[in-house]
Amino acid sequence: MDPLGRLEEVRKRINEQQREILRTIWHTFLANGRWIPIRALHIRCGGKATVQEALKPLGGSVVLEDHNSGQAVYRVTLLGVLVSTAGHTAHGLLSEYLRWIRERALTDGEMQHVTTDLVSDALKLSASDARQLYELIRLGDFWAAGAGGGASWRVGLPSDVEDLPEDPAAYIAAKALEQYDAHLPFEANKRDAYIFQKSSVESSLLTTIPVRIRDRDDQSNIAFLPPEILHQSLAGRVYDLLMSGAYDTAVFEAFRAVEVTVRQASDLTAEDVGVWLMRRAFDKRHGSLTDARVPEAEREATAHLFAGAIGLFKNPRSHRHAPIADPIEAVELILLASHLLRIVDCRSAPPDGSA
Repeated sequence: MDPLGRLEEVRKRINEQQREILRTIWHTFLANGRWIPIRALHIRCGGKATVQEALKPLGGSVVLEDHNSGQAVYRVTLLGVLVSTAGHTAHGLLSEYLRWIRERALTDGEMQHVTTDLVSDALKLSASDARQLYELIRLGDFWAAGAGGGASWRVGLPSDVEDLPEDPAAYIAAKALEQYDAHLPFEANKRDAYIFQKSSVESSLLTTIPVRIRDRDDQSNIAFLPPEILHQSLAGRVYDLLMSGAYDTAVFEAFRAVEVTVRQASDLTAEDVGVWLMRRAFDKRHGSLTDARVPEAEREATAHLFAGAIGLFKNPRSHRHAPIADPIEAVELILLASHLLRIVDCRSAPPDGSA
């Protein structure tokens, strides 16, 4: 079945109550810039039992429990947005954008980035549509890198921009469905147990969960990395690079994501880069991402951690005598970048109850 047909099949299995809960999660995120706390969704949508009963059949490929700033939240995947009551609008918006960006890229070989003003003028978008488009681009990994967010943003063109189809609707559906697993639980603890169990059962197979990454030179060296354990900003392009054997580039892109995310979260400028950016953002006394609740020594150690990681690993080729050839080393470094991104999420989210 074609991707649009498969997407429609998933939609048909979802009732109106489930679609509306998914829409509530998504629209709350668009309004507040953070995923909705679990209890807040329960209160808004009929209580804990009602919400959990509705979400259980959907599974973790559509909606899942996660943690943000130490708080349990619900978030949706790109698939979750597309099958919600807001799905057709989101699908159309993203299709229109990808169609436009493909045409621009094929006529302008110098074009590297898209800004809010440029795309809003071209597609006649309202401020709310532009905001939603940015988050859809991020959620589906339809970009190379980004900066800003909110009312003003800039994103790099997707790496496959020249290969996008003239009508990208099916491409978007395929992207949303590429790791769909109807049996993946939405609850955090059950999801982790399911992934672990499945990886144990299928470790001898080349499957999506887990994935076997083979060393290009030594076929006996194998690393396992379920994409679901990565920070969401690394589970697309970085994961694909890793799987293709482009270990250097995957590690570089992972730590570049750390750099971009820290810059956005700390509201610093494009001139603040690398180690200097980390020192400013996590300065033990004045850094916007420092945690004043912990001892000064720990705040200083966090700044050292981020500065050291960026200084050592953002560009492996310039900091190493040889390129990364070992997939296990690449996995370890990408997991480090993922953990750093989760720290930034915790530091940049508003305190409970402030939004």
